[in-house]
Amino acid sequence: QESSALKMYVSNVATQRGETDHYSVQDHISSIADHIGGMPFDYVVANNNASSRLPRRWHSEPVRVDPGASFEGAALIEADVVDSGNRYRHDSAKLAAAILTTYHEREEAGVRPLRVQTAGPARRARLPVGK
Repeated sequence: QESSALKMYVSNVATQRGETDHYSVQDHISSIADHIGGMPFDYVVANNNASSRLPRRWHSEPVRVDPGASFEGAALIEADVVDSGNRYRHDSAKLAAAILTTYHEREEAGVRPLRVQTAGPARRARLPVGK
């Protein structure tokens, strides 16, 4: 939490049976923040391509962002980061593109790490992710 390095949380794209059943992105973040005593992240990356259901045999569901979500000052980056062939996994190229786009846009804007504590809804950005 004390490092000035950019800290980014990449949310799971699917729940894990028996561990994170019915968890949203906020539930994951809250669990981490509760465990370590605060919100350490500058950005939260969440999949925004959760339109289709996962196969029933997986006993899993897409991890979604709740409407009106708040991440205690972290910016929410929503991007299609799911693997189209295996919706239980991230697509490494899409995820890398989302992370690098966020990093480079931040650098171009001259933004330096800053912990902003806000009580309102999360700041959102939707990234187009190319191949």
